[in-house]
Amino acid sequence: MSRLDYCNGLLYGRPACHLHKIQRVFTAAARLVCYVPRLCHITPLLLHFHWLPVKERTQNKVLLFFLKRNVAPDYVTNLVELQSGSKYNL
Repeated sequence: MSRLDYCNGLLYGRPACHLHKIQRVFTAAARLVCYVPRLCHITPLLLHFHWLPVKERTQNKVLLFFLKRNVAPDYVTNLVELQSGSKYNL
């Protein structure tokens, strides 16, 4: 998964046709890891692993990048509430 997530922030704002190809790789990886047949629904498996779809993964990565560096806009920092034991405390 770390290889699939590497530089996925560059996919932010890309058309859905590009993201769909990568989403198919994520789906195939989930099927491979859990030995799930191709005809079974994959959504419950992705929810079990807490894997976000590619579009949401890229949005999450970009937002966390700016949040960690304290350069996020106010409307983003107001939406995020960090826990007291977090290593990303601002």
